[in-house]
Amino acid sequence: MSDLTSSHLPLAPFSPHKLLKRIEDAWPSAASRDSKSILAVSGGPDSMFLLEVCLRLFKAPENLTVVHCNHQLRGDESDQDEAFVRAQCERRGIDVRVFRFDLEQSARSDEEHLRKHRHECLRKAARECDARSIIFGHHLDDNLETFFHRLLRGTGTRGLCGIASSREYVDKHDGKTRVLLRPFLQVSKAEIYDWLLAEGVPYRIDSSNCSTRYTRNRLRLELFPMLDNLSGPSWRERVASTMEQFKELATEDAELARRVIADPHVEWIEFDSMTVPLSMLTSLRWPVLREFFVEVWHRLELPLREMSSAHWRRVREFLVKAADTRDPKRHQTAGGVMLQTKKGLLTVRRHIVGE
Repeated sequence: MSDLTSSHLPLAPFSPHKLLKRIEDAWPSAASRDSKSILAVSGGPDSMFLLEVCLRLFKAPENLTVVHCNHQLRGDESDQDEAFVRAQCERRGIDVRVFRFDLEQSARSDEEHLRKHRHECLRKAARECDARSIIFGHHLDDNLETFFHRLLRGTGTRGLCGIASSREYVDKHDGKTRVLLRPFLQVSKAEIYDWLLAEGVPYRIDSSNCSTRYTRNRLRLELFPMLDNLSGPSWRERVASTMEQFKELATEDAELARRVIADPHVEWIEFDSMTVPLSMLTSLRWPVLREFFVEVWHRLELPLREMSSAHWRRVREFLVKAADTRDPKRHQTAGGVMLQTKKGLLTVRRHIVGE
């Protein structure tokens, strides 16, 4: 269903050009607009905004490839989303790749599994196109949802920083370094609607976004309107400012953690495990040590989202006990990730069934 007559009408004169200029000026330096890029496009307002903005800002639109993932969970509606994205890309002369998920598997999968599957498809497309970056349409309201979601389930300083605007990863299939890019984290949902309306850009509405089955939907549909009534829409800017302060606090710890990661004594066995001398970790403050482990989780593609504050607390307790003995110790944490100490070394790896 295409919607250009929504209630999201501008309350004040709106300048699409100024918003575009703001995005261009703040474009993350981690990704060049001259290189090949993958765009994650569902057909919804955020992703159509992403497509149109990139078409205007990239010097060579032929460097853009759209990837659409069809979960087939909404029947004809899912297929109509796919047809819409194909048509929009064809009209603009943009290459599009569609990944259709097995319906039975999708129906058995939770939201996190589907997200991981989408990311696998995006990374596959990036390899095949030899793209430097994968770009998402996440915006300020998405970032705020993430902040509150992490706050409610328990998190550390890093979690309260919100979504990273860019993050590099090494593709385990070809060994190339690519970047995940989110250039709209300072753009509100309302601004996106205003821009689409002003520019006459069509988009689709995902009916599942109206369901309160998912926590993020409840935050958006129930908590955010309540905060609007309590403090006015400007609460978004204030919380975003708080997130930036948390990010400043975490920056120094992250830099110290990266130095440890780069030490030649840290051994990586392909993308399966990491081994480090325990003596390198015992003197680190816990915030630095947690940053170290977060980076390890990223590099080994372990289920970071499953790690709650309680899981991290138990990891910390395990390390304290392991540092006091030479006896081997094991600790299995969320997602089956195994931490093992032996002869003064700590190994982090995926748990092997049957061990």
